[in-house]
Amino acid sequence: MNVCAMTAPRIMAIGLLCLLMLAGCRKTVMIHDPAEGISTAPVMCLVENANTPAGFLHAIEGWFEKQDIAYELKPHHTETDSCEWTITYTGWWEWENDTYYLSDAEIFAHRNGVQVGRETLLMGRSDKTRFEDGEQRIHKLMDMLYGRALHYTPTE
Repeated sequence: MNVCAMTAPRIMAIGLLCLLMLAGCRKTVMIHDPAEGISTAPVMCLVENANTPAGFLHAIEGWFEKQDIAYELKPHHTETDSCEWTITYTGWWEWENDTYYLSDAEIFAHRNGVQVGRETLLMGRSDKTRFEDGEQRIHKLMDMLYGRALHYTPTE
């Protein structure tokens, strides 16, 4: 019997188990890159993401309205160079303990088709604030993208 042949599957299984355990222990990751000049945009194009629940879109629209920023909603297939300034987004929700929460969010700013700003928040599984209201989280990310906040401060 070949001992090496028996050991390789066990090592692979242990490696896979370790990867799965680490995936569940991910730390919160924040990427903050505000879009310089975005606040001078006369109108913002907001490209709908058909793969993200509509609540994300409504939260961005609500933020624009609250800030009195003119925007146009564009269909999901719109290219980022179709307007001078464009916002795209992606959000992922998860279920945990009967709670549906925004686990990861990305918002991108484009000027003439070139990405000029990005706010990304990937919530860690052990982060006590991961159940924060999704709309509040999105509003905070928009504040950061527009340079109105320097860092993300979760609501306890």
